Amino acid sequence: MEIITMLFSTIGSAYIRMKSDSQQDLANERNFRAGQMAAVREMQSPNTSWMRKAITLSFLGMAYLILLAPIMGLPTVVPVEITEGFKLLVFDFTNKYTEYVTLEGMVTPEWLPHAIMSVVGFYFGNSMAKR
Repeated sequence: MEIITMLFSTIGSAYIRMKSDSQQDLANERNFRAGQMAAVREMQSPNTSWMRKAITLSFLGMAYLILLAPIMGLPTVVPVEITEGFKLLVFDFTNKYTEYVTLEGMVTPEWLPHAIMSVVGFYFGNSMAKR
């Protein structure tokens, strides 16, 4: 009977100790995260906010200029790499050069959808994370 009593008290004491340590770990983690959040809030100054807005406006300005250029009568010039010549076994008689071609109408560069989606994703993610 004494062995059973000692066994239950040992197991009970170990369980209580593990729960106590677990609660202490959770409190330490909360304090650590609170410190991290305070550091992040300190980084959110009016200067950083202004810089994000300036980057966003510059991306949107480039996009608007490229998309609205044909409406304003401005031509769009794009580089085209041209290869002339031939290859014969291991001999290469090709010549590569870049020619700039003027296009009329709407032209969408490859980076534009990625830039727009990055800006939109940033603002939606930022607004979702606010309390």
